[in-house]
Amino acid sequence: MAFEIYKMGKLSDRLEEEAYLWVAYQICETYGLELKKNEYGYEQDVVDIMTEDHVKEIEEYLETTYNDKNWIEPYANTALNSICDRWRDENDAPWEPPVSEVDKLTPKKGDIDVGEIMPDGYPKTFKVTT
Repeated sequence: MAFEIYKMGKLSDRLEEEAYLWVAYQICETYGLELKKNEYGYEQDVVDIMTEDHVKEIEEYLETTYNDKNWIEPYANTALNSICDRWRDENDAPWEPPVSEVDKLTPKKGDIDVGEIMPDGYPKTFKVTT
């Protein structure tokens, strides 16, 4: 009989839940949010009381840790992303990707005359002389 571990999905769900509760607590502590209980005795979710500023700051934190290659526990990263995504879904707030410095300098198709665009879609960066 070979050794085998069963129900890995349940373990993964439990770890994700623990990470979610961990980062939700950290969000409440950082921003001074207070979770209230409903009439059934359940605490409201942190997503219900967050503001857009909180979400943007968390997304900025996640972007910074990614760009600077700072380590963040993958379960915590997933939990923070899911909290921000749920907040955006519930509040109909579209996600606006950050604009890099390269994107700011790259000309847009509307900024260039159509005659200056090559068939491959890139702007013409040279002058043809005959």
